[in-house]
Amino acid sequence: MKTFALILSMTVLMFSTIAVAEHEGPGTQDQIPEFTDPKFPFPRDGMFRMPALIDCGEPQFVEKILENFEEIAVGDGQTFVIRPDGLMQPAPYTFYANPETRTTSLVVKFDPPFGPGIWCIISAGAEFQPARSGDKT
Repeated sequence: MKTFALILSMTVLMFSTIAVAEHEGPGTQDQIPEFTDPKFPFPRDGMFRMPALIDCGEPQFVEKILENFEEIAVGDGQTFVIRPDGLMQPAPYTFYANPETRTTSLVVKFDPPFGPGIWCIISAGAEFQPARSGDKT
């Protein structure tokens, strides 16, 4: 019985782990590249950067999705996407909508100096409608 208790105790000790909670954010030993925001993605002035994934592909594939949802171009503008290295990548965008189904897509259109263009759907939505008057959001 003592042998069993000893083996059981050793097994528990070998396979148990201790979780130690640490602070969020870079530690004193972490090395942060110069071009990276040291507070990324931590709050600054009440705002923070939420890590997000966006769907990208050659224009022909994004156009097929827009055709499937029968969305048409409504407006164009300029925007940027913050890359994982913290740099802002500027690009033009087009806002697409389907007035019948009320779906929307915001497509950023990168045009690299080599290869095909890269389009990214950075936002897709449903139930699109005009803003209510007086709504400040």
